[in-house]
Amino acid sequence: MYDNPGKLRIVQITDPHICPALESGRAGLNFLRTLSDCATVHPDLLLVTGDLAAERGGRQIYSWVKHLLSQTGFPYRCIPGNHDDCSDMLMEFGANVLPLRSSTVSVETLHQLALLYVDTSAGVLLSWQSDLIKSLLEKISEPALIFLHHPVLPVPVPYMEQNYPLRGRESLVEILRERPFPSYLFCGHYHAEYAVTLDTIHQFVTPSTWFQIAPFQNDFRKDHERPGFRVIDWDGGLLQTAVRYLW
Repeated sequence: MYDNPGKLRIVQITDPHICPALESGRAGLNFLRTLSDCATVHPDLLLVTGDLAAERGGRQIYSWVKHLLSQTGFPYRCIPGNHDDCSDMLMEFGANVLPLRSSTVSVETLHQLALLYVDTSAGVLLSWQSDLIKSLLEKISEPALIFLHHPVLPVPVPYMEQNYPLRGRESLVEILRERPFPSYLFCGHYHAEYAVTLDTIHQFVTPSTWFQIAPFQNDFRKDHERPGFRVIDWDGGLLQTAVRYLW
């Protein structure tokens, strides 16, 4: 859609939780519908931020997802989530899985914009990962878009915050607060839509394509079952983003 090198449109899809039944299950059907709707906004990049699988990976699931993503005709990347098997993902997606498992952090430049990918599939951010992120960000003298599965800033979904937060995230928060440039974080995991800002950190939580979890509840409750995805537009320093739900 955008030929201008200063413009970039990314579509973020997250938490499809596809089961071995594939398109015969509701999660798989929702993923198919979501991809169809994503195509109408003509992204420069499709980015799936984790939990592609319902339980713990599966080559059959990843093969099916790869086929569908390839059919869209758009470039795509996949980041693992806590329900994914990183080895299976690498076997199926190859270089389209970022970051590569050997580092769990990587940087890609698209249309003169730095995109940082962080693997949080282990559910914990280790000190060496934080050090690597800091080292990479020190080389980026401009705003950066950071993609990972887990939120880094707290989100008002108590059930997820109390039971499934990213451990060790405090170190990343401090690193990002020290940056003289804005950091834009895009994540999933919480099955909800939220925007949270702390100083120069702007975090956008994207809803699942499977179902959403009710906020402000200590126990597990579904909010609704409308699948959603996020559109991210970057235009020479101006970021605009919105969630689009399927009805």
